[in-house]
Amino acid sequence: MEANSDGKWTETLLHAFGKRGDGDFPWSDLVPDTAGSLYGTTYVGGNTGNGVIYKLTQNAKGNWIETVFFSFNYHDGASPADNPVTFDAAGNLFVGTVYGGVHEGYDGYGVVLELAP
Repeated sequence: MEANSDGKWTETLLHAFGKRGDGDFPWSDLVPDTAGSLYGTTYVGGNTGNGVIYKLTQNAKGNWIETVFFSFNYHDGASPADNPVTFDAAGNLFVGTVYGGVHEGYDGYGVVLELAP
Protein backbone atom coordinates (compact mmCIF):
# COMPACT_ATOMS: atom_id res chain seq x y z
CA MET A 1 0.00 0.00 0.00
CA GLU A 2 1.08 3.53 -0.55
CA ALA A 3 -0.35 6.83 0.58
CA ASN A 4 -2.09 9.05 -1.96
CA SER A 5 -1.74 12.82 -1.94
CA ASP A 6 -4.94 13.01 0.13
CA GLY A 7 -3.41 10.75 2.79
CA LYS A 8 -5.58 7.74 1.92
CA TRP A 9 -3.95 4.41 1.13
CA THR A 10 -4.22 2.42 -2.10
CA GLU A 11 -4.09 -1.35 -1.90
CA THR A 12 -2.16 -3.32 -4.54
CA LEU A 13 -2.36 -7.11 -4.72
CA LEU A 14 1.17 -8.41 -5.30
CA HIS A 15 0.46 -12.15 -5.57
CA ALA A 16 -2.37 -14.62 -4.95
CA PHE A 17 -1.17 -18.03 -3.78
CA GLY A 18 -2.68 -21.29 -4.93
CA LYS A 19 -1.23 -22.31 -8.30
CA ARG A 20 0.27 -25.79 -8.63
CA GLY A 21 3.67 -26.05 -6.90
CA ASP A 22 3.17 -22.68 -5.22
CA GLY A 23 3.30 -22.23 -1.49
CA ASP A 24 0.19 -21.97 0.69
CA PHE A 25 -0.40 -19.98 3.87
CA PRO A 26 2.28 -17.26 3.72
CA TRP A 27 3.25 -16.84 7.34
CA SER A 28 6.46 -14.85 7.61
CA ASP A 29 7.39 -11.22 7.23
CA LEU A 30 8.67 -10.14 3.82
CA VAL A 31 12.40 -9.43 3.70
CA PRO A 32 14.03 -7.37 0.92
CA ASP A 33 17.33 -8.26 -0.71
CA THR A 34 19.80 -5.65 -1.95
CA ALA A 35 18.16 -5.63 -5.42
CA GLY A 36 14.71 -4.81 -4.00
CA SER A 37 13.15 -8.27 -4.40
CA LEU A 38 11.03 -9.50 -1.50
CA TYR A 39 11.41 -12.93 0.11
CA GLY A 40 8.95 -14.78 2.32
CA THR A 41 8.04 -18.28 3.46
CA THR A 42 4.89 -20.36 3.42
CA TYR A 43 3.91 -22.88 6.06
CA VAL A 44 2.88 -25.57 3.55
CA GLY A 45 2.66 -26.07 -0.22
CA GLY A 46 5.37 -26.39 -2.81
CA ASN A 47 6.49 -29.56 -4.55
CA THR A 48 6.15 -31.82 -1.49
CA GLY A 49 3.72 -29.86 0.69
CA ASN A 50 6.39 -28.84 3.21
CA GLY A 51 6.47 -25.11 2.44
CA VAL A 52 8.54 -22.84 0.25
CA ILE A 53 10.70 -19.76 0.19
CA TYR A 54 9.21 -17.46 -2.43
CA LYS A 55 10.59 -14.39 -4.14
CA LEU A 56 8.63 -11.39 -5.44
CA THR A 57 10.37 -9.31 -8.10
CA GLN A 58 9.01 -6.17 -9.70
CA ASN A 59 9.23 -6.09 -13.50
CA ALA A 60 9.69 -3.05 -15.77
CA LYS A 61 5.91 -2.48 -15.90
CA GLY A 62 5.72 -2.34 -12.11
CA ASN A 63 4.01 -5.73 -11.73
CA TRP A 64 5.25 -8.13 -9.06
CA ILE A 65 6.20 -11.62 -10.28
CA GLU A 66 6.33 -14.49 -7.76
CA THR A 67 8.70 -17.41 -8.15
CA VAL A 68 9.31 -20.32 -5.82
CA PHE A 69 12.90 -19.75 -4.74
CA PHE A 70 13.17 -22.99 -2.72
CA SER A 71 10.77 -25.86 -2.00
CA PHE A 72 11.36 -27.78 1.24
CA ASN A 73 11.45 -31.60 1.02
CA TYR A 74 11.28 -32.41 4.75
CA HIS A 75 14.87 -33.71 5.00
CA ASP A 76 16.08 -30.15 4.52
CA GLY A 77 13.33 -28.73 6.70
CA ALA A 78 9.56 -28.26 6.67
CA SER A 79 7.05 -25.61 7.68
CA PRO A 80 9.15 -22.50 8.25
CA ALA A 81 6.06 -20.97 9.93
CA ASP A 82 6.72 -17.51 11.36
CA ASN A 83 10.42 -17.52 10.50
CA PRO A 84 11.39 -14.88 7.94
CA VAL A 85 14.52 -15.33 5.86
CA THR A 86 17.69 -13.47 6.79
CA PHE A 87 20.57 -12.40 4.54
CA ASP A 88 24.19 -11.95 5.59
CA ALA A 89 26.65 -9.49 4.01
CA ALA A 90 27.76 -12.09 1.44
CA GLY A 91 24.17 -12.61 0.22
CA ASN A 92 23.69 -16.01 1.87
CA LEU A 93 20.09 -16.70 2.87
CA PHE A 94 19.21 -18.30 6.22
CA VAL A 95 15.89 -19.66 7.49
CA GLY A 96 14.73 -21.90 10.33
CA THR A 97 11.93 -24.47 10.16
CA VAL A 98 9.55 -25.94 12.73
CA TYR A 99 9.71 -29.52 11.41
CA GLY A 100 11.96 -31.68 9.28
CA GLY A 101 15.55 -32.72 9.40
CA VAL A 102 17.04 -36.07 10.35
CA HIS A 103 13.85 -37.71 11.66
CA GLU A 104 11.05 -39.09 9.48
CA GLY A 105 7.46 -37.89 9.76
CA TYR A 106 6.59 -35.05 12.05
CA ASP A 107 9.11 -36.26 14.61
CA GLY A 108 11.71 -34.03 12.95
CA TYR A 109 12.56 -31.11 15.20
CA GLY A 110 13.40 -28.55 12.54
CA VAL A 111 16.54 -27.21 10.94
CA VAL A 112 18.39 -24.00 10.27
CA LEU A 113 19.19 -23.88 6.58
CA GLU A 114 21.72 -21.77 4.66
CA LEU A 115 21.38 -21.21 0.90
CA ALA A 116 24.39 -19.65 -0.82
CA PRO A 117 24.26 -17.79 -4.16
